[in-house]
Parts: sequence; structure tokens; C-alpha cells
Amino acid sequence: MAASVILVTGGTGLVGKGIQKVIAEDDLAKNEKWVFLSSKDGDLVDRKSTEAVFEKYKPTHVIHLAARVGGLFHNMAKKVEFYRENTLMNDNIMECCRIYGVKKLVSCLSTCIFPDKTTYPIDETMLHNGPPHNSNLGYSMAKRMVDTMNHCYHEQYGVQFTSLIPTNVYGPHDNFNIDDGHVIPGLIHKCYLAKQQNKDMVLWGSGTPMRQFIFSEDLARLTVWVLREYKEIEPIILSVGEEDEVSIADVAKMICEAMDFKGNLIHDTTKADGQFKKTASNTKLRSYKPDYKFKPIAEGIKEAVDWFVANYDERSSSCDDAFCAAQTLRQTVITFGGIFFFLNGLYNGIPGKAISFGYVLDPHGRVQFTDSAPYYGTVCFMTGTAMGLRGAWNLPRDRFVSLFWACFCMCLGAWTLGLAIWIPMLLDGVASYDSFDNPDEMYSQKTFAWSSNHLFQIFGACTLSVGTFLFATLDDVLWWYPTKETQTLTAQSSDEDIENIESK
Repeated sequence: MAASVILVTGGTGLVGKGIQKVIAEDDLAKNEKWVFLSSKDGDLVDRKSTEAVFEKYKPTHVIHLAARVGGLFHNMAKKVEFYRENTLMNDNIMECCRIYGVKKLVSCLSTCIFPDKTTYPIDETMLHNGPPHNSNLGYSMAKRMVDTMNHCYHEQYGVQFTSLIPTNVYGPHDNFNIDDGHVIPGLIHKCYLAKQQNKDMVLWGSGTPMRQFIFSEDLARLTVWVLREYKEIEPIILSVGEEDEVSIADVAKMICEAMDFKGNLIHDTTKADGQFKKTASNTKLRSYKPDYKFKPIAEGIKEAVDWFVANYDERSSSCDDAFCAAQTLRQTVITFGGIFFFLNGLYNGIPGKAISFGYVLDPHGRVQFTDSAPYYGTVCFMTGTAMGLRGAWNLPRDRFVSLFWACFCMCLGAWTLGLAIWIPMLLDGVASYDSFDNPDEMYSQKTFAWSSNHLFQIFGACTLSVGTFLFATLDDVLWWYPTKETQTLTAQSSDEDIENIESK
């Protein structure tokens, strides 16, 4: 393959990084030019952008790893987008490979494309025996059509397009996000946090489900082999054997050992286990490479753990620089805004009116909370929101935190309004400012001074109190859960999307 130019889409992700390491140790690669694309190099959903990439690099071979991927709930909510974007991307890659005379195209699929109702172990002949699971139907069907189009292109144009189907991949450079990462990286992150915070590690479910895991560098090495030596159009499953299946509980124990975690491993059996087994057969792979030795999972987990610990500061944030900058700015404004309004409530206010404890508690001992209620409501709003969020400062990630502070601040706002309105009204009655000849006379009367201005203050306090609850709740949902990985085209890591939230 001298003078070959191999283009790898999604080349900066889990599998792409593995390929980079593998070819760095491969003598054959010295005579090849390898190009690893990221989403910054071009939008593969756009035809002109894809053509520009092919025109620039003029590849002779392509490994197609890029895909729009996401967790279970994102797949369920965006089936049309997952189908269309992946279909458009795959179509652009295939057609450009034909037009630019690419000698071989290897596409990466996923075991989630297999029929939902099937027998186990699954093998390459069962791919089209029924529909995939409905939860990620759009993504699965787009990926399954790659196999269909491989055959169509081969029959009509004689090109060599094929595909590989890995099982669950893990290793360095993975997505270690706890909320939408895959099983092993998610558990690694949870174990790390449990160790740092001196807490027990909680494993969702009983831990009994069995899975096959392939180390990213094993998958990378086999992918390069498929590119160079595998001649079939039919897909090939790349996986460890059935005998190498391990339970999620055993995986968690290996992670704890690799992390040197001394705490307790707790099983939260209130969480669902998911499907017990999804066994895939590697008989076809063994017919080609009977002596290939996969990295033992304990060793692979140790490497993944060590890499994560060494790169935690870099990988703990799932956003890019611009996204993190915006997040940091938001958190800073919220927190320092709370401090400002708090100081404004203690001392002379910036608006030019003294909003202080000396004003709230007048010389006659009367409580005049109405004038200060909006300001103290703002303090509740700002401080509660700041304390309830996990922003760029990595406050503890717990849904309860935001809701707790939201409810606390709403109650505090209600308490403030109660003192400001209902108690004086019940005890003293209501009077108007017009009833007094001068302001000093107001303090000598056992009445509640009322004016239309108070309506705006009460409305402001109510808005801030309710707004606290809504803002903190919506922030927890809208700002954190849709992470950048679920909104952009990322490297295909080929774990089943249904498993993204299982057994963590």
C-alpha cells in the first residue's frame, strides 16, 4: 500500500486515537499518509464540505468512524435528526469515495443495528432479520443502511466498500461524562469522584448483566487489518469471544481495584438492569485471525483508569473552550450578582435609596419589609441559583442540590412577603400615605403604610421567588443534560446507545 493516503473521519475520538497509536508502531504505516479528521475539518453532513475534504486530501482509502451519536433519551427524542444526519453523512462519504476513486472504504457500525427480537449469540448473517430496538430506531436504521449500500455500490460500480461491527469499546480518550458516557468510562469517573470525596461508590442495578468489552487499541489494530486484508463486502463483528463476557459488577470491582478505591461498592437495585445479555459471536473473526490475543479486560481497565486520572482536569469538562468560557461567565455573574445584591441590602443601595437593616427596622421598632422585599428576593434568587448549580467551578453534581436551593429560596421569599404584607395587615389594618401629614407621622401610628409603589415591590418579590424555582430547575435540565457530545458530530465509539445509561 505504498503511497496510500488513508483518511479517517472521526479521527480524534476513542477509536481514532487508538488507530493513531497503532500506526505509530507499524512499519507499514511509514510508507502511508494518514489523515485524522475532526468535526473542525469539515461538516460531513454537507455535500460541498465533504467534497472539499476529498479534494484537499485525495484519499486512496477511507476509514469512516464519524457519526452523530447520543444517549438513550436523546436518541428517543431526535429520531429524525439521528436518521437524517447519519444518512446524509454516510451518503456523502460513500458517493465521494466513488467519485474520487477511493480503493477501499471501511465504515464502523454498532451492535445496536441488530434486530431487537433475536437469538443469541448474534452474528453477521442476522443483521437484517428484523427491526432494531425502537428507542434508537433512527440511528440504527441509518447505520444498518450502510451495509445495504455497501452491497449496492459493489454490485453497480465494483467498488470495495465494507463495514465492521464492534461490541462495547473502552480505553483512553473516551467520553468519561457520567450522564451520557458509556458503561466503563462512566464507572471510572464515578469511582474517581467517590474516592476524592471519601464516599461509597453506587452502582446502578444488580450488576448481573453480561457484556463483551473490546479495548480501543485492539479495535484499532483490527480496523487497520480490515482495511488492508479483509476482502469481503459482508460486515465483520470485531469482538472478544463469548467466553470473555463479564458482568457489570465484575467490571466495577476491576475499576475499584485499578483506582485503589477502598470504599464500599453499593448496588442500587431500584435501578433497572437493562438487557441481561447481548452476546455477539466472533467466529468469523477467528476464522481469519485464530491466534489474535485481545488485551485482558483487567489490564485494559487499568490503562483507562491511569489515563483518566492523569488527564482528569482536561477530560472532566465535556465542552470546548468557548462553551466553558460562557459557562464560567454565567456562573461568575450569578455568584457576584448575589454578593452585590446582598451588600446592597446591608448598606446604602446603589439605586440611591437606603435599603439597609436600619431602614427595615425603623427607630420605632416597626418592621417595614415591603420596601426591601424585592432586594432580598433578589438575594435569594442570585445566591440560591449560584449555590444550586454545577457550573465551570465543578460544584457537586446532584439534581437535588438545585431543587433544594430553589425550594429554600422560594420559601424564604414567601416568608419575606408574609412579614411584609399579611402580618401588618392583620394586626394594624391598612392605611394610605395620604392619611399622614408627613412621613414621620407614619411611624407613630399602628398602621401599615400602603402605597401603589408597594404593589410593584410585592410583584417583584413574588416574581423573584417563583423565578428562583423555575430558573434553578430549568437550568438543571437545559444547561447540563444536553452536553456538547449529544449536540455535535463526534467520533463513533460504537457502544450501544441503549447502554449509555445502564448499570452505572
